[in-house]
Amino acid sequence: MKKIFLTIYLILNFMFGHSQIIKSIGIKSGMTYTTQDWVYQSINVQRDIKYKTGFYEAMTLELFNNKYLSLVTDLSYAQKGYKETATFRNINNPAVIIGYLNYDTRFDFLSLSPMLKARTNIRSFSPYVMIGPRIDYCISYKSINDFSSIVSGSNKPVYGLSSVVGVEFKKNKIGILAEGH
Repeated sequence: MKKIFLTIYLILNFMFGHSQIIKSIGIKSGMTYTTQDWVYQSINVQRDIKYKTGFYEAMTLELFNNKYLSLVTDLSYAQKGYKETATFRNINNPAVIIGYLNYDTRFDFLSLSPMLKARTNIRSFSPYVMIGPRIDYCISYKSINDFSSIVSGSNKPVYGLSSVVGVEFKKNKIGILAEGH
């Protein structure tokens, strides 16, 4: 029992020793580049799905000013979706094209991502990696398709994993980040 308490004490001391609670608060902006994969088969529809770009905005809070480790929590809004061209063919003669339909579908998500951040400092640069759970919640969609049954049925949180590789350039109290999720 003493070994367990000693281990917990050493871990907490390592993580939180000589630290302040809030290390930084910030705003992140970026873009998303996404697609959607549907499990749908039809003998008379050929689907050509393309990637779609969207916006990404986040408020971020970094806690515990340890030299190598901290906890980062992002609350974000992201636009995800896809573009698709559906080619409709005659069921009896698949060589005959009946018509085309273009879809431009966008889903809007709110996400919460608490992550452990490990970094090293090289002068003004800090390369880092982050990993942690993520909770996504679909708040709306825009499409010519009627996804109301899908979106209303999926108004439950979607759980996932976030992983990030990045670098921060910091001068005085201002930092600029470049991240890949």
